[in-house]
Parts: sequence; structure tokens; C-alpha cells
Amino acid sequence: MQKSKFGKPLLLAAVLCVMPVVALVPGCGGGNNGPSVPANAFVGNYTGTYRVTQGPSTGETGRFTLRVNSDGSASGSVTDAGGNTANLSGTANTSSGAFTLTGIFDATGTTGRATGTLTNGSPVTGSGTFELTNGNRGTITLRKS
Repeated sequence: MQKSKFGKPLLLAAVLCVMPVVALVPGCGGGNNGPSVPANAFVGNYTGTYRVTQGPSTGETGRFTLRVNSDGSASGSVTDAGGNTANLSGTANTSSGAFTLTGIFDATGTTGRATGTLTNGSPVTGSGTFELTNGNRGTITLRKS
């Protein structure tokens, strides 16, 4: 077997060409899906509205409130156009902004569940959906107060 006279210089050239690329690659693909959210950014009070988009009360709108506590507990209320208020309780993830509330949603005892996500910004906002045992379904919009 004959040794190549280009072995060492070719190897050195290859290393010098590849090193800058290798140095840059670790900065790519960090696995972070967006800007970081400050701790407890979602803790606080939110007010907004609900709208029934499907079911026997389609078109009904009213007030929806949410309170997120630092321990991850959450509470809220629903107030219809007639002024009837129902209280809800549940949980909220203070890091991701995801929330779930359950309870009695109206004066007739209809139970249901609301889920949604708060989005960090200025101001913090949120949106979600609800589904009730009487067949009503709809949307929720919130804004940190």
C-alpha cells in the first residue's frame, strides 16, 4: 500500500472547514417554543365575556370572570344578561396559563366545564371554551384587570 502525500494537509483542511460549522450548530434547535414567561405572570384577576355559540341558548352573552391564585387554584363566575351569577372553581397552571373551571353555570342548576389558556402579553389575555349539560357550548374571552 502506498501512503498518500496529501493525507495530513487534506485532513487539516477538512478540520479547518468543519470547525466553524460545528461551533455554530449548538446554538440551533434549543427546544424552547417561544419567549419565557415570568414566574406567576398569570396570577391575578381577569374579566371578559362568554358567548353561547351552539345549543338551546345560542346567541346569549354575559360576563365571565377568572381569578388565578399563586398556588394554582382558580375561581370564577358567570353572570347572565338577567344578572344571575353562578360561581365556578378549578385550577390554573401558573406557568403555561392553562385553566379549567367547573361548577353550576346558571340559576337552573346546569353544570359544566370551561377550559382555556391565558397568553402572556401586554395585557395578558385569555380565551377558551365551555360545554354545559343542557347542550350549550360557547367561547370565552378574557383580559387581565
